[in-house]
Amino acid sequence: MESATSVRVPIYYKSTRQDLLPLVPPAAQRVLDVGCGTGRLGEALKKRANREVVGIELNEEAARAAGAVLDRVICAPVESVVDEELDPPYDCIIFGDILEHLVAPWAILRRFTDFLSPQGRIVASVPNVAHWSVITGLIRGRREYQERGLLDRAHLRFFTRRSLVDLFAQADLVIERWERNYRLRETDRRWPRLARWLGRGLLRDLLTYQFLVVARKGR
Repeated sequence: MESATSVRVPIYYKSTRQDLLPLVPPAAQRVLDVGCGTGRLGEALKKRANREVVGIELNEEAARAAGAVLDRVICAPVESVVDEELDPPYDCIIFGDILEHLVAPWAILRRFTDFLSPQGRIVASVPNVAHWSVITGLIRGRREYQERGLLDRAHLRFFTRRSLVDLFAQADLVIERWERNYRLRETDRRWPRLARWLGRGLLRDLLTYQFLVVARKGR
């Protein structure tokens, strides 16, 4: 059987997402990973606790690899998945760098909020378009798309901290926890510590590469 690490898909399909792991509630027994890639995050969640993890993945090769480690994988665009396939409710629904790839992320988020259990949580990571590297590029009159990163060619929507709050509010979700990724690359070590020390208010947003949030249903 082909392992997740040997599947021929972009590297970010194979990430365990150590940044998202601690944001999943320990008591969550049923987890839905939207855009699960090769299933490494879900696999890590299952090793930590006896829980069911279902994935949604568009890439067929990644979905096959995920199917070997998750309880079930739906290979389809998230917009086309029907309610019967999802079999809700879920205690946690994960959107790891997915919302920015959707034509109507507010509609998807609103729809999936209905699939949460009463105490369920949405966990999401979203790139910050207000990062200093993007802003300085715009000042110089440059906005060059890349294969991955803040200006990924596949990004359809772009978010700042404020617009992310608005996005979740439209889905009747309240963000109850914020975390930030500062590093530009996995090999960065000193930069995140410096960014946390320097970062206050607007400056902190300028240094934030990616927002990580945990949200609950509005009361």
